[in-house]
Amino acid sequence: MPTMEELRLKGNKCFADDPAEASQYYLQAVELYEAQHTKDASCTLDEFAKSAGNALTCLFKVGETEQCAALATRVLRSNPILAKANAFYGRCALVDPSLDVASEGNGTASAAALMFLCRAMYELPALEESTRDNVEEALTRLMQEQLTVFATFNTTRDHAMRVVAGKHGNGVEAIRIIPAYTEVASLLTPFSVGAYEESGGKGCCVECSRPIQDENEAGNDAHEDDDDDDDGDGGEKSSANGGVTEERESKQKNSSGIRGCPACDMVAYCSEKCEETHRKQHEQFECARMQRLKEMMRGIEARKVDAPEMFYELAYHCITTVAGLRAQRTGHDRVLTLSAHVDEVVQSLHPIGPLMCDLFKNEEQPPLLYQVIGVLRCNALEVTDESGLGVGQGLHIGEGVASYYNHSCAPNCAIDPVLHRIITTRTVQPGEEMTIAYIPQLYWPTRLRQERLSEGYFFVCRCPRCVKGDKDAFELALSMALPTARSDATKHYHSIVQVRCSAVRARSVEDVSAKDAEELNSLLSELMRHLFPFHYLCHEVRNCLSFVYAVLGDSQRCLSSCLDELLMWECILPGALPVKQLKIANALQCLQGLGPGATCAAALYPHLSRLALLYEVAEPN
Repeated sequence: MPTMEELRLKGNKCFADDPAEASQYYLQAVELYEAQHTKDASCTLDEFAKSAGNALTCLFKVGETEQCAALATRVLRSNPILAKANAFYGRCALVDPSLDVASEGNGTASAAALMFLCRAMYELPALEESTRDNVEEALTRLMQEQLTVFATFNTTRDHAMRVVAGKHGNGVEAIRIIPAYTEVASLLTPFSVGAYEESGGKGCCVECSRPIQDENEAGNDAHEDDDDDDDGDGGEKSSANGGVTEERESKQKNSSGIRGCPACDMVAYCSEKCEETHRKQHEQFECARMQRLKEMMRGIEARKVDAPEMFYELAYHCITTVAGLRAQRTGHDRVLTLSAHVDEVVQSLHPIGPLMCDLFKNEEQPPLLYQVIGVLRCNALEVTDESGLGVGQGLHIGEGVASYYNHSCAPNCAIDPVLHRIITTRTVQPGEEMTIAYIPQLYWPTRLRQERLSEGYFFVCRCPRCVKGDKDAFELALSMALPTARSDATKHYHSIVQVRCSAVRARSVEDVSAKDAEELNSLLSELMRHLFPFHYLCHEVRNCLSFVYAVLGDSQRCLSSCLDELLMWECILPGALPVKQLKIANALQCLQGLGPGATCAAALYPHLSRLALLYEVAEPN
């Protein structure tokens, strides 16, 4: 029986003149490796990579795209980081869009092509030049598809989605093709809002959940565009009561100019409209309890009571949710029907139950409070400002469908932090479930994502990406260690990286220094002695470095770091995720700072302007 090397050399002899014949020798070598690599020392991974790469080249050259794509998928099971296989799968998806990629959760063949081409460049940067035209073609097609799908979508006003019952509860399903950037739910009508402790409860509007950016924005009427729905005399009412309004505003604004309640000083409103809408509920059911919470937090800190880390945010949100129940806000009859996992939540957050009962002073029954705690822990969505920083949470249960969006680790929708809505991030095909991500760590491997979701939301994720799990080559690549790595390298460095990066991110801007960049780069160098550069922990450090470089004003390094991060995100998920848009915006800002003639070695640098167009990221002013 010939060896793998002998078969490869036979293929090499006819490679130029007869690629079809050559492919057969290479395929025999691949089959020999699959059958004998655990028994035959001559069946090496290096020989496998050479024969597989040559076979892919030959099959693509002779137009056997379906067979080429199938081989790419097959060889990635044996070698998850064979970059050439990713490159050829991407090329095949461009040549033959009929390849079954929609079921893989990519939306279109062009989106799949871009993802696999980026994986090739991420795993082997030397492939950037040979795949550059392919990436350009994928981006061009995606922009064309976007226009076509948008035009088709707008030809009818028929419903585009529906709420459906599934094995994991209700969800939202597309009933016709939906283009990217389509608003599919508003997040400006939450049932209740909970603000974070860092802002003293005033990080977002307690009525509509808009982030309170600064005193100028807080003083403006953020809902002036919504007044078109009024009965027509809103302007006259405002004019007639001008003096009363000014007097009330002077009392209701605190020293920083934020609208709020002078009695508790723990709520904020983004507009007079929200203040008027929410005032009665706040005065009747919230204000006294907010003041009690403030005193309780002082006592907890003074006596060093062992309270759960998120006690403040849960207590605050529990106050506003119970208030909404008592005020019979829209959706009050559905709140307690949401999944709650009461026993698990209360037990995991002990002593949250007794503390909450103490806060409410027996004014509400413990079973109700425990149920509300569970509902909030399992269903509330984070509210972020435009930079992606969390400022609070919202519970959505009204007339819209926001509360029905389930989690997926490969979502096709996302929360727009600027306009506070749920939008599609890519083309959504009919029959697809429409999903968002409950956690930001979508670059983590399957096991860690599932652990985080189980700890935070009390369910084991069974989304298509998690079900596929380690069967997916790139999922394996995200946590692969070098052959020469120390034992348990990923486990060893996970906690080190999380602690180091969390400490840096927690600092105020004034405290970030060049020393942080030096220490993070030193940590990254150490990681890369044990882990592949595309390991999720390497990305974690790069993400932190981007923050440090931005603070230090190091535009060149910040540009490279942002584009490296963007490449990683393109490898994992298709579509206009907000994190991608943020990285592109930061990269464009860096370029503006560097001025004409700026250069960058990052793989996506040649495509930055096209990506900005595709993902609708505006040039900086």
